[in-house]
Amino acid sequence: MRTNTIHRLFAVGSAALAITMAPAFALGDDGPFLAENGLLVMEMESGSPTGSWLTETNLSGFTGESYLRWNGGNLFNTPGQDVFAFDFEIAEAGRYHFRLRNRHDHPDSTEANDVWVRLDGGAWVKTFSWQRGQWTWTTQHEFSHTDKPDAEYQLTAGLHRLEFSGRSQDFMLDRIHLFHDGAANPLSLAHPESNRGSTNDSPIAAARVVPGEVPVDDGFSTTVTLDSSNCVDPDGDALSVFWQIRGARFVDGTGPRSRTARIRVKGDFAVPVRLQVTDTISADDYDFGFVNQVGTAGRVDGAGMVWHPVTVSFRGPATNERATAPNPFLDYRFNLKLTRPDGTDMVVPGFFDGDGLGNGEGNVWRARFTPDAPGIWTYTASFRSGETVANSLDDHAGEAVYFDGATGRFGVLEGDSQAPGLLGKGRLDYVNDFYLQHQGSGKPFIKTGTNSPENFMGYAGFDGVQDNGGVGIIHEFAPHVQDWNPGDPLFVSSTSGVDSKGIIGALNYLGEQGVNSLYFLPMNLGGDGQETTPFVGYEKTHFDKTHYDISRLHQWNHVLNHAQEQGILVQFVLAETEWANEHWLDEGEMGTERKLFFRELVARFGYLNGVKWNLCEENDYPIETLREMASYMKAIDAYRHPVAVHTHPNDVAIYQDLVGDPLFDAASVQYAPSLSDNLTQMVRNMTQAAGRRWIVDMDENGTWNVGANGSNSDEMRKEVLYDVLFSNGGIEWYAGYHTLPLGGDVKMENFRTRESLFRFSRIAREFLEEHVDFQALVPMDHIVTTATEQFGGAEAMGLPGNDVVIFLPDALDAPSLSLLNLHGTFRVRWFDPRTGEEVAQGPTLEGGQTQPLQVMVSQPELDWIVFLDRD
Repeated sequence: MRTNTIHRLFAVGSAALAITMAPAFALGDDGPFLAENGLLVMEMESGSPTGSWLTETNLSGFTGESYLRWNGGNLFNTPGQDVFAFDFEIAEAGRYHFRLRNRHDHPDSTEANDVWVRLDGGAWVKTFSWQRGQWTWTTQHEFSHTDKPDAEYQLTAGLHRLEFSGRSQDFMLDRIHLFHDGAANPLSLAHPESNRGSTNDSPIAAARVVPGEVPVDDGFSTTVTLDSSNCVDPDGDALSVFWQIRGARFVDGTGPRSRTARIRVKGDFAVPVRLQVTDTISADDYDFGFVNQVGTAGRVDGAGMVWHPVTVSFRGPATNERATAPNPFLDYRFNLKLTRPDGTDMVVPGFFDGDGLGNGEGNVWRARFTPDAPGIWTYTASFRSGETVANSLDDHAGEAVYFDGATGRFGVLEGDSQAPGLLGKGRLDYVNDFYLQHQGSGKPFIKTGTNSPENFMGYAGFDGVQDNGGVGIIHEFAPHVQDWNPGDPLFVSSTSGVDSKGIIGALNYLGEQGVNSLYFLPMNLGGDGQETTPFVGYEKTHFDKTHYDISRLHQWNHVLNHAQEQGILVQFVLAETEWANEHWLDEGEMGTERKLFFRELVARFGYLNGVKWNLCEENDYPIETLREMASYMKAIDAYRHPVAVHTHPNDVAIYQDLVGDPLFDAASVQYAPSLSDNLTQMVRNMTQAAGRRWIVDMDENGTWNVGANGSNSDEMRKEVLYDVLFSNGGIEWYAGYHTLPLGGDVKMENFRTRESLFRFSRIAREFLEEHVDFQALVPMDHIVTTATEQFGGAEAMGLPGNDVVIFLPDALDAPSLSLLNLHGTFRVRWFDPRTGEEVAQGPTLEGGQTQPLQVMVSQPELDWIVFLDRD
């Protein structure tokens, strides 16, 4: 079992990375409290309070070892002070009553009587008691002056976190009881504190390689030491190690399982080294990198494995991100040709990377790529100088300078199918089908993602982000700081002081919920948000638009690479529908500024295993301009990631001019929920008729001011989710235009506000992945002949000689099935789309006839999945 697997680059004596990797554990960290028989009991002192929380025993009647008293003054408007927390695990989902045993002795029963509480990183809620002068269980939440219910939570099964923050001076807290209606004597003080679960923290791999470089053609002369002595296990477990290398020999009696191994290398290519450490219960961690060659112009870094990023760096002209004569982004062109072990080539664009550590001045030029085959690779650098040479597609444009022609070789290890996210499954490629396909696993990809917030990258933790008067917010994602894990990327904005925990935690949360795509604008100047840009400035000047902020892009890379480790495809939306944004670059043409914009994004992020290039939100560009854009993107993107165009609401007419064109691979449809089925199948059939199937992505559910607002998740499941997925489509959820605290299109801070819909989407996707060959199935709604027309009616997909799956918005109208063109015997299995569980089975059905479907569920008024499982 893998837990908290973290990937790093080992130490070889080179300069430290600009990103820090925090320890992957907390020493002495106990496991979560475990509910039993519907009851959870926690003593307040067990939360390890600090700061102005005083631990006291002066008053009688408390339980446990002590009680707490807040001594930090009244903080009626500033929650978040001296926070302490309880982690707990619930086995049974449902409604839980929340009771704090508390006391306040102020003469006024409305004073000194409350505390701030929040659950799972949500909003802080005033939690109070109206009884005074005694220990009491009275606990109420105050949402407004007129909304003060008894405190309760609707909890999902699994882990949760309850946090406390001081609010009123001298309020006292003794213990917590959480219980559902079936718990016996839930407020009895005789109940002991709940047991805590055990935890196992993953080991931490830390390899040291000395020396980190050997001479070219060393001929196995230099001994390189591989040292794992810095590896640790926070639980004190014994560790086993395994070294994996390519192109080296173990010497001096050591081998791949030696804690300190010694190798010799031939020196004719950079040697990949991978260290795996495993504890006694098979939790593991990795460290990896390369033994480079002294005397070669290029330095190779990265994991050295298939589907993992590799960088090749060179020392070139010293310059800075604001230089003009020459402009390092526009007047130099660095391309790197990579020759695979089978002799085929790919060319990736490189970029100016300042000092290589995130600072904008230096002489580091870098190319990032992801190898798709193990073996020995060869690189050859092309470095040209000349006015606007960066945008030229002519190999011989400009003048060869600096490290032009430099060549070298490096090894790549086999991939690891158990690596996190897309690193294990491989690149998502367009394969002339309705689904992208993982090139590692060979499995098709069903998209169930988030379309909001579109200004996701307008994050306060990036350098130089500023509010330019747009209608959005600069994000902090504060509710997701708790989702950041030790060992995750950690950096701090040099301008705001905000760190990366919010945005990294948000990605962790999305990945855990099964969200597998993210829609965002990398440049929204002139649009709605107006806070996101890769440029050094926010003005509409040629200078700003042709100079790039290296520190911010360095931070972007850590975030987007983390996204792929969570299994998330990133959809770059390259223009916004507002006229000013569509015309921000080259006044709307495909000119110098836009070409450079495309090139910089491809060079820095094209290596990611999951990318979709979306040319424009609610496109207004002419067809010929779209073709120019797509043509240039295809020319510079060695991976040929899918290219799409987003539509205006319910209008897919633009696709009539694009289907069948090899420059375009995917749809991106904005639609009303009531049209989800019709439009998905319309685009599907349109592209199939043109002879080139598209990825049919339904990327924005309307209307703009409603969207998926958290309270309509059941309606979205019934009317949209299965309509799209059972029509060979993929989906991203647009959150609507809402202000905080709910948030939406440009103001969402807490993805938990849409958790139920993310859960329903994951359940739907996993049902298809686990039960049917969905790639082979086609829509066949017509087989359900007498079912409800609510929420657009029933949805079905299947294939003669194969299984059939049906979604019923309800089963009240005794559905009838026309199986005239289907043959065989079918087992009838009923699944709950809210939980994914199989709940009933019905009598078998025979193909070749029309027959009623016997309803086998006790609540036919609800929606159901019916699986006709062909024997």
